[in-house]
Amino acid sequence: MDDRSEYEGKYRDAWLYPDLFFNNPEHPAGHKAWCATYLALKEWTENEVAPVEFSENLDDTLQRWPSTIEHIDYHCGGFYGLAVILGGQKTGKTMMALGSCIEAAATEEWQVVYLCAELDQHEMANRINRYLIAHPASISCQDFLHVVFVGKGQTPEMIQFQIEKITDPAGPPILVCMDSINTITEMSGRNYLSTLRDYALWAML
Repeated sequence: MDDRSEYEGKYRDAWLYPDLFFNNPEHPAGHKAWCATYLALKEWTENEVAPVEFSENLDDTLQRWPSTIEHIDYHCGGFYGLAVILGGQKTGKTMMALGSCIEAAATEEWQVVYLCAELDQHEMANRINRYLIAHPASISCQDFLHVVFVGKGQTPEMIQFQIEKITDPAGPPILVCMDSINTITEMSGRNYLSTLRDYALWAML
């Protein structure tokens, strides 16, 4: 059996019986996230998708923020729209997301809300302090960076209410970072796939 066949076999139950698979507490959250990603990619690659053609005269009105990755910032001008950071455990996803949020807040052009479900308050404070020690020019981020610690049972509506309380609707645009969408979805206590869909749709508003 080649790698592809083994990979598809591993996720066959999720493909055939998604409700049973994603509501099974024996499947860890990380496994569910990888499976959801696989199913989305499988559906995309098995259907023809017409390439997008951009006009050479199209004005670039996208609002961008620093990614902290030199090549991305140089070639793409930073992150924009809905940015997803995907990687295995202990590969620096949180540090990259936090660094990007700090740099966005430091521009004073974004109201940044960091939804944290991976770290406690002490560890989050330590990470922010370590970053600012290494990047003192970004100290101005403190007035534009809001950290919200997400607990169990919270829904997109509840998080939206918290964001509205700490941001100014008349201020700069609001940038929301979910660290991580998988953990926040798992902690909601609701149907995994439907909640993941709700958060994804909410994130794209």
